[in-house]
Amino acid sequence: MTAQAGDRLLLDDKDCELYAYPELPPHHPRVIERTELEARAAFGASWIFSTGCWRRYCARWAIRGDRLYLDGIDGIYRLDGEDPLFASWVTTTLRIPQGEMLCYIHLGDSIFERDLVIDIKRGMVVERYEVDNWSYAESMSSWGDGVAQPALRPDSIGFGKRDS
Repeated sequence: MTAQAGDRLLLDDKDCELYAYPELPPHHPRVIERTELEARAAFGASWIFSTGCWRRYCARWAIRGDRLYLDGIDGIYRLDGEDPLFASWVTTTLRIPQGEMLCYIHLGDSIFERDLVIDIKRGMVVERYEVDNWSYAESMSSWGDGVAQPALRPDSIGFGKRDS
């Protein structure tokens, strides 16, 4: 499997890579499906039609206050209208990589020094914390199967530990 193009998140006025794939709202009147011809006309032969984007779209999300919004969609869907859409259908955990890449993973999401983790329930932020990934990255790089490749060889300081 090719590494997949991710969604984006506007958080604290910064554009962040999002290592999570919240679903689009099913059958919402503002989420309009484009034909492949329409999408190709809008985006050309871009990444949307590559093996790096099996969903054939990438979404743009934003957290404003304690609410998650769908800000836009690129690809075979589009968001109708100018206003963002409150993501009341989303209950998930968002992972935002922070710091330097420690371990590149071709078949999934690479490991960075830290993850900012945001738990969402019905579109509302319920918890936000950081996870330190140094030792997890070390264990991944020791697999030796060519899937995970170390970017660094850090000292182990505890995966899953929440920073205070």
